[in-house]
This record gives sequence, structure tokens and C-alpha cells, in this order.
Amino acid sequence: MGAALDRGGLAIGATGRARLSPRWGLGLSLEFSPWFDLLSAGLSPGVANGYATASVRWLATERVELRSAAHLGTSVLLFEPVGARRGSVGVFVGLALLSVSISFGDYSLELTPDVSLSVPSLSGVPLLYRQYRLMVSLVRWL
Repeated sequence: MGAALDRGGLAIGATGRARLSPRWGLGLSLEFSPWFDLLSAGLSPGVANGYATASVRWLATERVELRSAAHLGTSVLLFEPVGARRGSVGVFVGLALLSVSISFGDYSLELTPDVSLSVPSLSGVPLLYRQYRLMVSLVRWL
């Protein structure tokens, strides 16, 4: 889960990951991202995102890992704002320059600042929603 304050929003989701090598990994994520308007104090359903992630591990010790990741996928609009249609499907991209993971046995806590761009409506004037987010994840390794 995560949150963004610059353009209010949340991100709640689930991810599956696979290590391709000690350095490279791939993942698939599904995410619900409601949006919050700070001026009107209103919450909207926002978007649902599904995306693939490629990651590179820069440092790995017994307890700490540092990684970077890039995300690419689709974004589906879950409400009807002015100029866009509910159910529109577009593009989702994201970038996490540096993520830290701290291990506690079979679990790890991850802190990932990232930037995401949801473009759920591509027709007419595209609807773009950029967020600077801080994602906090609890990971269970199988």
C-alpha cells in the first residue's frame, strides 16, 4: 500500500515476484488507486492498474537490499470525470529509482518512493494523473 500527497491518492494492491538471477527480477501487480482532491476534500474511485515490473538489485546483504524498478501496464478509469468515460482503458507507467528492503526472517519491510503516471483515458484530451508516492510493503518470501 502507499499514498501520494502532491495529487492525493492511495494505492492498495498485491504483487507476485520472481527472481530471474541474483540481480534481476520480474513482477506482476494489481492495484486499486482511489484519488483524493485536497481542495474539495472529495474521494473518487480513481483507477485500477495492472502492470509488469522489471527490477535490478544493486546491493544485497543479509538484512538489507537496495533495488530500482520500472513498471509498465494498463490503467482503467473507475469513475466518470469531466471529459472522460468510466471504464476507459489506457496506460500506466512508473519508476522507483531506489527502494530499500529490510529483512526480518521470512518477512521483509520495503519502503519505495516512486513516481507513477496513470493515463486511463486516451481519447480526446488524455486524462493524465501523475503521483509521487511512498509505497510501504510487507513481503512474505515463499
